[in-house]
Amino acid sequence: MTHFVKCLILTLLGKLFSSSQGWAGDSISLAGGTLGFEWVIPFAGLLLSIALIPLLMPNLWHQHYGKIGAAWGLLTCILLGRSFGLFTMVECLSLTLVHHYMPFMMMIGALYIISGGIRIGIQAPATPTMNTLILGIGALMASLIGTTGASMLLIQPFLTLNKERQSRRHLVVFFIILVSNVGGALSPIGDPPLLIGFLKGVPFLWPLIYLFKPFIMILGPVLVIFYLVDWRLFSKERSSLRKIMSFKFSLQGYDNVMLLGLAISCLFLSELGYFKQSIRFLGMTFSHGDLIRDFGFLGLAFISLKFCHQKARIDNDFTWAPLKEVAFLFAAIFITVEPVLAMLKAGKEGSFSSLYQFLVGPQGEPLNSAYFWVTGILSSFLDNAPTYLIFFNLAGGDVVELTTLFSSTLVAISTGAVFMGALTYIGNAPNFMVKAIAEVNSIEMPNFFHYTLWVSLILLPLFIVLSVVFFS
Repeated sequence: MTHFVKCLILTLLGKLFSSSQGWAGDSISLAGGTLGFEWVIPFAGLLLSIALIPLLMPNLWHQHYGKIGAAWGLLTCILLGRSFGLFTMVECLSLTLVHHYMPFMMMIGALYIISGGIRIGIQAPATPTMNTLILGIGALMASLIGTTGASMLLIQPFLTLNKERQSRRHLVVFFIILVSNVGGALSPIGDPPLLIGFLKGVPFLWPLIYLFKPFIMILGPVLVIFYLVDWRLFSKERSSLRKIMSFKFSLQGYDNVMLLGLAISCLFLSELGYFKQSIRFLGMTFSHGDLIRDFGFLGLAFISLKFCHQKARIDNDFTWAPLKEVAFLFAAIFITVEPVLAMLKAGKEGSFSSLYQFLVGPQGEPLNSAYFWVTGILSSFLDNAPTYLIFFNLAGGDVVELTTLFSSTLVAISTGAVFMGALTYIGNAPNFMVKAIAEVNSIEMPNFFHYTLWVSLILLPLFIVLSVVFFS
């Protein structure tokens, strides 16, 4: 057992045997207004480690990424313990791990395991037209089964279809943009920020009605750009590729398809008001919806592994390596980002107070373009769901006004949180998972900085146009 896992277990055990009372979801909150910029160092250091060490010392990274993440997480623990005391540190991290990290990993893990038991076979020429069609369909699917579900379901068949292509990195980059991020804009199921909005009272169909035009404005040009890039690369490789004239579609793992539908249902049902009653266990507070979601994911993953047919999983070359990497690194991310989120929640009273001066005009009116860019840029590095919630509340938090009179402000916050998650590998849950799966398939992905540069060159001009058209 690694030192990192031991650290997490000791944190939880420390809470269970402590005499402090706070574990409930609203019982412990860091005083973000008292935190200075030194609290950003662990999170920034972790991001730089993810970006630079694989590039400069790849062997060190692949062998010790868990220990590197643990070191930055430990620094956050030391800062918390020194400033707020041992019990507060343990309670704060326990809250983060139990109420945020563990549900995150249960969802990612269950969808990864279940989708690994589904094999979509596409026998067709790996042409730019076919690849563009798959990306477009995947983007639409993301709003129906979530960006994580669509990503886990489609990435393997997409890579298999193009296995003879010499240049494949661009396929994964555009897949992350469209299927793992932009495609989730049309429903609360699509992406966690919109699910948060639904919880706050935003009507279920509001994203479809109000975000459809921004969605099309990004989807259309990105598909065109992808087609042109893929056509250029395909033209150089055409002579070496096998000639496949027919189109065949096959599906293995119907039992896992049913489980995938149930998993998506668990996510949706858990947020209904009927299941909002809470229970306490060992000092912890959980809603009935939390338990339905988490135990549902665990149970469905167990059923998939133990009782469903495994042929599709074997044919998919299923491996635990991508899930392991995501589990270790995102544990460190969730721990180190907690003080940063607390500083943002402090608003005008915190170290980021100057940031909020850009959000309102001379008369106190919301500047929608500023909400779009600030929410989006922060969402590309922080968890986009709490970032959405922070700016939702900064915009007034009145769901009736934000969905009617100030709908443009909520559109700005929503599109920023959903679309700009594509700008980094850690901007949205499935990004890093797709990257890890691609690397398992022997695709050398661009490093953190190169990926961000590539995607920024594609998306930032479109975001500027979007900002002018909708938010100026």
